[in-house]
Amino acid sequence: MGDPFRTIRTDPGAFTLRFEGGSREIWSIEFRFAHVQTGGWRLVGVDEAATDRIHGTRARKQLDPSDFGEVTFDTFDVEAFDVDALP
Repeated sequence: MGDPFRTIRTDPGAFTLRFEGGSREIWSIEFRFAHVQTGGWRLVGVDEAATDRIHGTRARKQLDPSDFGEVTFDTFDVEAFDVDALP
């Protein structure tokens, strides 16, 4: 199946990790981190998207810290986030 890691995008004071994969259900998930004044990197957003290639169903879900709490880069675990944008 291969490694789902695709890209790292950098912006001033922030970076985004993107993962994608699937076969019938194509999915992607992006994790946005920002550098905070207290030091370190914090997860500030998660964007999920999925498409069912048979039925054409598409879905998108956006999460922020109120959904997942405070996550630092040091404590971040990609496997703690299941891509479940499709119902």
